[in-house]
Amino acid sequence: MTETVLVLTDNEYQSHDLIHTLEARAGYRVIAAHGHDDALSRLMPAAAHHPDLVLIDMAHPETDSMRIVQSLRMYK
Repeated sequence: MTETVLVLTDNEYQSHDLIHTLEARAGYRVIAAHGHDDALSRLMPAAAHHPDLVLIDMAHPETDSMRIVQSLRMYK
């Protein structure tokens, strides 16, 4: 089974490079999220995908990254 990575970042270019590397070179299935609500909607128990790894841009300008981490703990 292919492992899934959720990537939360605000930089489209960095995100594109990271996603390409994770998919093409490492063979992961990658889901991109933009912002707190988008990330959480992809992590809800009813969501179709449950990522094995979540990568968060801790300096995301529109999102309180620590709030995301706290919210993620509720859905583990």
